Amino acid sequence: MNNLGWILATHPDPLVRDPAEALDITERAAQLTGYRDPLVLGTLAPAYAAAGEFSQAMTFAVRAASLVKEAELADVAAQTKQHLESYRQRNAFIDRSLTKPVVNK
Repeated sequence: MNNLGWILATHPDPLVRDPAEALDITERAAQLTGYRDPLVLGTLAPAYAAAGEFSQAMTFAVRAASLVKEAELADVAAQTKQHLESYRQRNAFIDRSLTKPVVNK
């Protein structure tokens, strides 16, 4: 659920991005985790931003950052800070890495 929500919220291709569906999926995932999983909240924030709800995006980014700090996930904490700054500027986060080709060995 989290991965699909991320793709639907942050994909660079507007034909793939679906903020409403991303919100539905990630909100459900957040409910299932009791709003305590920093990775899920880290996906819920860009889903809200993609939907233009930047206040909610900031709220969940701050909650995710707090939980990430508790879990000592330094790399996720840095990403969450970048996302939060984007939301403050009223910009949705777009994950450019989603357009990289997959290499099969």
